[in-house]
Amino acid sequence: MTIQNKVGTAVSLNADMGLACRKLAAAHLQAAGFDNPLETIAALYKECLPDEDDYSQEVRTFETDYFEAMRKAAYLRTIEEIAADDADEYARLYELGRCEEDRCVHGGDRYERLISEIPPFNPPPSKGFFERFDDHPDDVHERVLTRAAELAKERLRQRR
Repeated sequence: MTIQNKVGTAVSLNADMGLACRKLAAAHLQAAGFDNPLETIAALYKECLPDEDDYSQEVRTFETDYFEAMRKAAYLRTIEEIAADDADEYARLYELGRCEEDRCVHGGDRYERLISEIPPFNPPPSKGFFERFDDHPDDVHERVLTRAAELAKERLRQRR
């Protein structure tokens, strides 16, 4: 989730939450006497990621949006080719096409060719996806924090 701060800069609440959860998890583990809380937290993130089935099920929900975006992009490329450098013609085709995009009567074969070239929806596996980012979804941060607190409590109980 992103919001605008007072100067208009986009601020990610997810990143702030992730940092807060990591710090709190590290504090729990450090207070319980873990030698290297950061290594433990890194291992917990790997443990708390969704399994491949859950990830695939979630990602599949974006398939319709993917094809919709690709069709819109094909339409916009088609009218860009038709209008060439004529901005007025582009605007006219754009307005016309908002109602007729599925048929794209004025784009004909060009549009159909672009539609046929849309690559299949093939998202990366979860391992490849999560390795590309420094941050994780809020629920993963929450699971890591919860698990770190549980580990800290277990360690403290063992000391008694």
